Amino acid sequence: MQFYPSIWQTIPLPPPLKTSLFMWGPGLAALIIWRLTKTKNAKSFSKRYQLFRGGKPLNILVYVLPSLLFVGMFSPLLTTQQILFFLVIFNAVAFFNSLGEELGWRGYLQPNLDCLPPVGQFILIGLMWELWHLPMRIGAIKYGAPIENMLLLSFGTIVLSFIIGFAVKHTRSVTIAVCLHAYMNSIMSLSEVSNISQQALIPYFVIVALFFIVVISLWNNPKLKFLTSRKRQKAA
Repeated sequence: MQFYPSIWQTIPLPPPLKTSLFMWGPGLAALIIWRLTKTKNAKSFSKRYQLFRGGKPLNILVYVLPSLLFVGMFSPLLTTQQILFFLVIFNAVAFFNSLGEELGWRGYLQPNLDCLPPVGQFILIGLMWELWHLPMRIGAIKYGAPIENMLLLSFGTIVLSFIIGFAVKHTRSVTIAVCLHAYMNSIMSLSEVSNISQQALIPYFVIVALFFIVVISLWNNPKLKFLTSRKRQKAA
């Protein structure tokens, strides 16, 4: 929490709740706009980018497998309480918080920017995404973080906008955006939370990255339809 401006500390709420509220800003904005323009924009989300496009089993499996892999690879270094924490609480909180941002960026904004070429969409969303993180960057610099590190993170946000944007455009599933967002957040937090060194976690992150590449590339493969509900198959 020290990466935020000092006024962040004065908000009389538990830090985890404040983080959730911060990350749900784009999602809440999207839900409000959908509500206010229900008739006009009702189809922009349901017919293009759905939360569980491709079926809930496939989306849930893709989200849960990385955490199962983590526990499988590092179970000797984890206590029973830590294993339960990563499989249940960490997963649930990461999904909830990432969903808050991705409903706004990829659930609402991206399909409504179809008038632009993909590169233009991803750059614009990336810039807005980075602007949303500006208080965090300013707070980090105030607490001594090198400016060049913050500029690197800003550049990384733009790059991630391309990666997540292409993944969502291909799969049309907002859950894929949530999975990738949560995965990128875990790269920055998993070592601290688990007390496992970043160096030891590198093989895990590489395997998960390859896993997402394979899954996304095969997302529309007919052989995966056994994981897709009939309702979703008809919608597709």
